[in-house]
Amino acid sequence: MTKINLTWNKKNFPGVEIDTSNPDQAFEQLQKTICDLTSVEPANQKIFFARRMLRSGADLTAAGGLTENATVMLVGTATATLKAMADAASSAAARAPEQSDSMDVAADIPSGPHPLKNIGNTCYLNATIQSLRLVPELRDELRNAMVTPGASGRFPVAHQLHGILSAQPGSDSNVKPDPLVQALRRAHPQFAQVASGGGPSSGGKWDASSMANLSTQDLAAALMPPQYIHQDAQECWSALVQDADRATGNASAVSRLFNIVTTISRGDPQDPAAPPSLSHDEASMLGCHITEEINSLEDSIRAGLASTAASRDQPSAATEPGPAGVASPPKTTALFSRLPRYLCVHFARFYWKQEANMKTKILRKVTFPLHLDLHMLCTEELRERQSVVRRFRDQKSESSMGLAPVRLAGEAPADKAADSDTPMATSPREGEDAQQDAASATEPIFLDEHGTPDPYACPTGRYELKAVVAHTGRFADQGHYIAYVRLPELQSNGGPNDAKTRRRGPSLMGSKGDGWWRCDDDTIRPADPNEIARLDGGGDWPIAYLCLYAAREDA
Repeated sequence: MTKINLTWNKKNFPGVEIDTSNPDQAFEQLQKTICDLTSVEPANQKIFFARRMLRSGADLTAAGGLTENATVMLVGTATATLKAMADAASSAAARAPEQSDSMDVAADIPSGPHPLKNIGNTCYLNATIQSLRLVPELRDELRNAMVTPGASGRFPVAHQLHGILSAQPGSDSNVKPDPLVQALRRAHPQFAQVASGGGPSSGGKWDASSMANLSTQDLAAALMPPQYIHQDAQECWSALVQDADRATGNASAVSRLFNIVTTISRGDPQDPAAPPSLSHDEASMLGCHITEEINSLEDSIRAGLASTAASRDQPSAATEPGPAGVASPPKTTALFSRLPRYLCVHFARFYWKQEANMKTKILRKVTFPLHLDLHMLCTEELRERQSVVRRFRDQKSESSMGLAPVRLAGEAPADKAADSDTPMATSPREGEDAQQDAASATEPIFLDEHGTPDPYACPTGRYELKAVVAHTGRFADQGHYIAYVRLPELQSNGGPNDAKTRRRGPSLMGSKGDGWWRCDDDTIRPADPNEIARLDGGGDWPIAYLCLYAAREDA
């Protein structure tokens, strides 16, 4: 341990102990200790020693480094973020009803939107968080993973993400996700890129060794917080899901929530009767590549599968020429062999434009549906397993509307009904009994290809739209991200975050009472369904960049 004297804001902190046993982590330890003492978070800390500013990664034990009783000066503004979040969590826990299992308290937290403070080009993160809050299974898996001793230290991004996803909506103060931002930037340096020309920490023009010779104006400019550049929401989504998956351990529960498996089947050109060779591709999101032929999400999905098949459908050297002397490539198909409970669609709207020397956005209009059915784009084996659940739900739905008595899959019809050509009349009592039987029937358990239950898969291939991350602007390095989220449980009358919803106006409900909400950093308001329809592109307004679909529970 090395003891230093810290001065900050006309206050002195003598005898501050810094652990310098590990030179690679000494600077981070110094920042953490300073944060604990002053509430100045690491992103806002400018630490000076011997008339020079200490930078991230500095070896504090090397020659010229910190010595015993050295004086260190801190420049930075304190924030009450950490204390406010801790107080909010404590208040929420005090208000929560007593339960037999304390770990179940977090599971009951509503997943509604609440304001998220933009702390400098972090709209990409805020929009992503609002969408991920609609995945309660992710929050629960992170909660279980964080129970393991030492997990918060080994997986800081997952730890901070769990804290944000579990935050209790309803507070009038904005949530400022500084801890998650800092953890994300440390784990993934691309999110820590800063614009040139700022302070020393931004990699600008200032030389830390000559700080004492700067004028007052230049010194103020040099000490300005770093200006972080605009980042990509798709890359942020991938990073958060990747870190969350690592935290869940070998079970890879998070990957099962989002991963799509595509099976490529390639026939044998020498023996058409031989079983085809199979290969598998796995991805955490579905890419929607936009060309002149693409007008809808469905068009893009079919084109993507065809492109995957074509890329594997190359004639091999052993392929025999056909009658006309032209090689006959084997028949290749690409179909989905697993669909996740949550399907994230990425509209690849940015491309490199040589003239502009930057990534430019494709404004072409590409529609996306409120309900998406991928059943016919699955392998035959997967369609068979899906059909069991689809048939059950369809029959149950028909029975609930009084259209016909329910007969489960594989159940033989009554003998009299089978032998008679004339439909038999059903008494009201019999109809009621049939509907009660349908309501009490248990849905078949969806199994994976190995016969194991797969609760994190989509059992029918049917999805509904839950969230949209939209981008405004013409270039990838500029613009702004906002999120639109669909919350059936969030009403302006007695629902979560009630004070804010009343202040911002009534909820605009869909046909089934589902409400769309527009989340623009710390501004939350109801959204008209027409706003969602306009996100398909075509002009200089918010355009869908990521779409989150969830497996339908009612169909």
